[in-house]
Amino acid sequence: MVLAAALLGVACDPAFNFSGTIKSPSGALAGAEVTLFCPSYEPIRLTSSAQGYVGYHQIPGQSPECRVTVSKPGFRPHEVTLDAICTGHFGLSCTRAQLDVQLAPAE
Repeated sequence: MVLAAALLGVACDPAFNFSGTIKSPSGALAGAEVTLFCPSYEPIRLTSSAQGYVGYHQIPGQSPECRVTVSKPGFRPHEVTLDAICTGHFGLSCTRAQLDVQLAPAE
């Protein structure tokens, strides 16, 4: 019975949890678009809340090769690889990522 439970845990894909805060020099940045681009998946688009928060949960974990972009009109865009912000792994997959970024005003 214990072996069956252990095998079931190994066979299941891990969940992916993504969260973060988007700010400007003056504080939380509402309405910023955060997009996760991963191989073999449709882009995942999120919008920051009034407090600048974004959050997402899904199964399975994501490839560290994914890219995360943050943009909002009037600000310089920001891009980072998922590997750079990944705080938890399961095998080669990223299972937890934390994005905290401050967008600079466009010149």
